[in-house]
Amino acid sequence: MGVPMTCEALRKEKGNIPVLVLEAADTSDNTHKKLTDKCAFYKTELIRLEIGGEQLGAAVGKSVYLGAVGIADKGLGALVKKYI
Repeated sequence: MGVPMTCEALRKEKGNIPVLVLEAADTSDNTHKKLTDKCAFYKTELIRLEIGGEQLGAAVGKSVYLGAVGIADKGLGALVKKYI
């Protein structure tokens, strides 16, 4: 959860590598470019949501702003994509 942790997880060679990244609608242009570039390089799907970072944080049970969330489980990623 969060942009730095999501970017770090994308760089991993093994383990919980995100198969889907969800980005808040209100991230800065620089953050959006960073996530777009990282996801393109590591061939990970990126979806920019229509909700802000506070709502994204609340959706995953946090009371803080989250610019991005990475989903490593393929099944959960497919289910989330289905309902977005």
